[in-house]
Amino acid sequence: MATAKVRIGFQGIPGALTEGAIQSLYQIHGRPAFGGHGLDIVPFETIDQLFQALYDHGIDHLLIPIETTQSGTIHSTMDRLISARPPLYMTGEFIYSEPYCLLAPAGTRLADIREIHSHSSVLEQCHRFITQGLPQSPHIVCVQAASTASGARRVAELARHDRLSLLHHMRLVDGPRLPTTSYTQHGVRPTSVDVSYRAAIAGASAARLYHLEVLDTSSSSGSGPRNSRANRTGTGSEVGVGTTGSGSGSPTHPSFPLGPADQSHQALTRYALVSPQPVEPERHQDPKTSLAITVANRSGSLFKVLGCFALRDINVCKLESRPSRRSSRRSRLSAPWEYVIYVDVDGSENIDDPVRHAIANLREFADKVQVLGCYPRYTPLD
Repeated sequence: MATAKVRIGFQGIPGALTEGAIQSLYQIHGRPAFGGHGLDIVPFETIDQLFQALYDHGIDHLLIPIETTQSGTIHSTMDRLISARPPLYMTGEFIYSEPYCLLAPAGTRLADIREIHSHSSVLEQCHRFITQGLPQSPHIVCVQAASTASGARRVAELARHDRLSLLHHMRLVDGPRLPTTSYTQHGVRPTSVDVSYRAAIAGASAARLYHLEVLDTSSSSGSGPRNSRANRTGTGSEVGVGTTGSGSGSPTHPSFPLGPADQSHQALTRYALVSPQPVEPERHQDPKTSLAITVANRSGSLFKVLGCFALRDINVCKLESRPSRRSSRRSRLSAPWEYVIYVDVDGSENIDDPVRHAIANLREFADKVQVLGCYPRYTPLD
């Protein structure tokens, strides 16, 4: 290592969910796994800046989200990993989960919310809550952010801007008691300068960093909202496990818990540790190998890929195909589609002859075979 600390980069700003994953990874596996070094977490605003950092800024590793149990593969990071030049390698995997929180400026009620900011994959996972679990559903506008923390920071910044603008207006008219208005589904109502109609879905650390309140928190058991502060104050609206109603308790629409629609299991995110050089895991680490295989849209292509592993009794942990980004830049009218197949298999080409032979077999007919990495399988500690 070039420094006394291992430097791990992530896309986002302080408070992002990936930052929490890095901290958890280091706390659980850190010093032994990283040679006893301390930890330095480095944020980058964009995915391109993050990957370039390994070449330009002396970053030792990156941690990127590559898959969730709710929405599947995160293609933006996988595409960037595949296209990295010089190539980068997956050197580890980590499974992490952090409860989602609905965050808003102080004084905001659930009934006020008309706009929610977060990362696109989180908005997708929380789609049911957004469209059916809030008083203004389904009229809420979703705003995509570069990361969950970026959405939280934006909500805080806009709230401060709105508050300053409103206070400035009130001073101009010399009416500090002048009621202002916010527009709801039911019309116009008087409000104070503390009311905001924007919220964010992020981790609890983002609330502390950007001075937002937690209005609701996801529950892995599906028992519904666990934070009731926003529901006890202001309008008399109540959010419960089954219904949301007025102060009298009469139901007006169903209430769903924040987070994935199926909360019988906690939503998990799979992260990849990415490094400039590959590693060679040992057999006792139960290694896995990740591949990106590019094939033309011809009869039997997928069958041939699977046959390379099935004939050698290699277990396939993951298989997914999608159109290659390269195919959109080609003009072959007779075969416009080209596919990338993501494959995770048990074993490593460095220590398992069947895996090595299967990869050699793939290269005989596939347009491109890219070994994204051989790495130790993640095993949760008891």
